[in-house]
Parts: sequence; C-alpha cells; structure tokens
Amino acid sequence: VEVGPLQAQPELVDDGRLPFEDSLLESRWRPQEARAFLELLRDFARAADFAGFLEQQAPLYALAEGRMRRLIDEEVELDWFEGFFGAAPEASFHVLIGLGNGPGNYGPKFRDAAGAEQLYAVLGTWLLDGDGQPVFNDSVVSTVVHEFNHSFVNHHVYAHREELRAAGERLFPLVAQQMRRQAYGSWPTMLHESLVRAAVVRYQREHRGEVAEAMEIALQEQRGFLWMGELAALLGEYEAARDRYPDFGAFFPRLIEFFDGLAPRIEERMAARDAARPRLLSATPANGAREVDPATTELVFRFDRPMKRDGYSVMLGPGGREAFPEVSGASFDEPGEVFTLEVALAPDREYRFGLNTSGGSAFQARDGTPLAPVEFSFRTSSRRGR
Repeated sequence: VEVGPLQAQPELVDDGRLPFEDSLLESRWRPQEARAFLELLRDFARAADFAGFLEQQAPLYALAEGRMRRLIDEEVELDWFEGFFGAAPEASFHVLIGLGNGPGNYGPKFRDAAGAEQLYAVLGTWLLDGDGQPVFNDSVVSTVVHEFNHSFVNHHVYAHREELRAAGERLFPLVAQQMRRQAYGSWPTMLHESLVRAAVVRYQREHRGEVAEAMEIALQEQRGFLWMGELAALLGEYEAARDRYPDFGAFFPRLIEFFDGLAPRIEERMAARDAARPRLLSATPANGAREVDPATTELVFRFDRPMKRDGYSVMLGPGGREAFPEVSGASFDEPGEVFTLEVALAPDREYRFGLNTSGGSAFQARDGTPLAPVEFSFRTSSRRGR
C-alpha cells in the first residue's frame, strides 16, 4: 500500500493513458464536463503556484504520512479484501490523505489501458492533536476498510442496477431524509453504502470480535441503515459457504433477493421504532417562532420522558455556523426531562439547528432509545425587548 497526501497532479489526468470515455468515470461526470474541469484545475495549479505550496507544506505531509503509515501497518489487514470478496485484482492500494477534506472520504478506483487497477481510499482528516497536527488512531480503521470496500462493491451494484431498481425505489423513500443528510441522494448510492458498511461489520467481527461487530451495527442503524444487522448476517452466510459462492459476484443473486423482501419489514420496524422513541414535547421559544427577543439567554427543551443526562446532540443545520447560536453552557434538570442551552443571540437573525440529526444521537432516553430527530428554528426580532 502506498500512503501519501492528496495532491493535485493535473498533468497526469486524461494524458493519453486512458481517455475519459473508456474509464470508470463516476456516473455524475460526463467526459466533456470532466475535461472542462481539468482545464480549470490546470489553470488554478499554475496561477496559484500549487507546486510551491506543496513544497512549503512538505513537513506537514511527512508527519501525516508517517502517522497514517503506522496505522496501516499495524491495524489494517489488506489481504482481507481478496479473501472476503474472492477477487484477486492485480491492483495497487493507495491511501491518500485529504488534509483539507474534514470528515469527507471517498473510495475511487482507476484501471489503465493495460487493465491494471489502482484502488484508492481518500481519507479526510478530522482528528488533531494538541498542536493541531493530524492524528490517525484505530477509529480510522473502519473508514479505511470502508473506502477500499467501495472498489470491490460498487461495480456489482452497477451491473445489477435494473434487478435492484424496484427494491431500491421502494426502500429509499422510507429513509430518504437520513440518507440525504449524509449526501446519499439516490437508491443506488444507498445500496452501495449498505453493502460496503455490511462488509465493514464482517471485518470488525473477524478482527475485533463480537462487541465491535455489535457496535458497528448499532452505529449504522442509527445512521438510517436499519437493515444492517440482517444484511451483515447474510454476508456471514456467504463467508460460511465459499465452496458454493467462490466470490462476491456469485453471491449477488442472494443479495438481490434480500433487498426485494426488505421494504415491508423495514416499514414495520420503523413504525415500532418511532412509537418507542422519546419526543420533544415543547420548547421555549417554540419551534418556528418569529420575533424572539434577542435578549433571550436560554433555550429550554422539554421531553416526554426522563433522558440520559450525560450527553446531548445539538448540531449545525443548513445555515451552518451563522445560523447556530453562541452557546455558553448546557444542562439537564435533575429528572432529565428538561434540557437548557445558555445562549447569546443576535438581533434579526434566523437560527436553524438540529437535535439528534445524522451527525449525532446523544439525546437518549434512559433505556438508550434515541430522540426522534428534530429540526429546530426561530428568528429574532430586530430590537431587544420586543
């Protein structure tokens, strides 16, 4: 595996090695658009002296590469992919570190004109040490595995797109809100992610045991993949019958059958889950309120049952930080039924944020059931005391 920073090398793209028309160009790109973007990228690299910038940042890249290399060498078993998927591509693995990507991650692959594959895990950087330098700990391992999984999974979904269409189109609307919050805007993307994440569950089980497996399933179900436990168990059947299913492609008809029968079960499960969830009874100011006094110093939320008092998830909304109140404190009352945010508000501003959105679900009843996600908004008046 090669580890390195994510660097723009526009002179190496569409340079005659493989025309865009013959490549595995991501379906949302068209060759003509990709070429236009490439010309703009080349122009930017020249005008910004990007090569000089890369040279200036070399010490940071060396630090990041060293830390990621240690993680890969010690924690990631690259031979697992061939063993699990039954595919033995003559491929090189590349981990590219996107120091400016935040939590964004990607799993592309490239096949050159001779047929050689290059598999990539492009990883964002979301953990920093006390000096503000990038850190890659064992929590990053599942993301590395996830992104490499895409290179083994996605082409199967594309190949069976029409066979999956009916199930995907029925299933996606049931979870569309949660999927779109994670930038998964279509049923094929949802199915890519489902299979990739279920394979991560199997990796966790093999390498870290049943507790890690259960934690991974719970995390993915919180993110809207409510079928993750069932799907991961089905992949366990695949692993146990490799004499019958020599590779992932041979097992794919079983996966199509699984998704065909999934929607009715998920509808029942969602109804039962929603009935059991704690809910927001009321808030002061009320959700959607207008002309809120900007002198208000507390936002008060009342729940329909006692909640755990050791965590909360108040998340940025569509307006980003500009629409998020300045928070100085947060607390529950003793029973855990009332949560208070201490805030400073600006006049004539729209505030929009979420409670238990896809980025976190720490608002939970005492039995661990998460609060139903709430999109909260209000607008302050132009003057104090109104």
